[in-house]
Amino acid sequence: MPRPGNRSFTGEEIEKALDLLDEEIGKSELLLGIAPIRFVCVGGLLSVRLFRSRETTRDVNVLYDPSLDEAATHRAAIEGAAARVAKAQGYDDVDVDDNDNNNNDNDNNHDGGGGGGGGSGSGSGSGSGSGGSTSWFSDEWRVFVAARERPGLFQRSVEQGLVAHGGRHVVLYAADLSFALECKLRSLDAERRAAPDGGRRRALDVADAVALVRALRGGRDHPLCKRALCALDLNRHGRPVGPASVDLVAWEYLRAHRQQGVVEMAWDERRCCFAYTDLEGELVRFPGGG
Repeated sequence: MPRPGNRSFTGEEIEKALDLLDEEIGKSELLLGIAPIRFVCVGGLLSVRLFRSRETTRDVNVLYDPSLDEAATHRAAIEGAAARVAKAQGYDDVDVDDNDNNNNDNDNNHDGGGGGGGGSGSGSGSGSGSGGSTSWFSDEWRVFVAARERPGLFQRSVEQGLVAHGGRHVVLYAADLSFALECKLRSLDAERRAAPDGGRRRALDVADAVALVRALRGGRDHPLCKRALCALDLNRHGRPVGPASVDLVAWEYLRAHRQQGVVEMAWDERRCCFAYTDLEGELVRFPGGG
């Protein structure tokens, strides 16, 4: 299990922690009344559990079901359950500076469309204080999603149907993948400004973004559209994702998978279709969006 000074969770350790949380929630008559409790997750959990783009993550960052936003008693009970797991397993104090999603998906990541004005609530998880530490299971990233957008994001994520953990009393759904990719791209934007020469954090975010592009591309016969990715803006701030970050992810995708993941596309008015140039220099046309 994670130990003091080494708080990273492997996929197996995450699964164990969530199983224990499931057991704790199952002991609460209050929480059993609303179980199974649904959460939406982002960041390292997706990278480790679903996409295998990295081996460890610092925490499990979630968005609560919006129906619990005003249910302070239920939220406190969930946080208490997470705190008991943390105490029993010895991973209840995680340094905020090392938190995957504070640095990765949230950090002024949303300097642009991913955040800013997230709105209500401290969003603290169990064991979190007024800024010194945070829980292994927290919803701090909610402040980077505008309050008006949370219900829609939650619903889209559940309808997407990607389950990161399916327990008897706790179910974690992967966040809407377009939103998750926007988070990573805006994180890369922020890192580019803060540390132009890059580093380990950027390498992790690029790997995560490549995994998300691959998941979004799915079984399509064509890549994603660069312009569409630059236009991702959940919070509707009107700030585009930096094209340099999209280009970096596109290049890494090509290097890793030997196929195009993101390309420049144009609308062919005469043929009413999209067009892009493939790796052989041939013009490819297809109907529909990018």
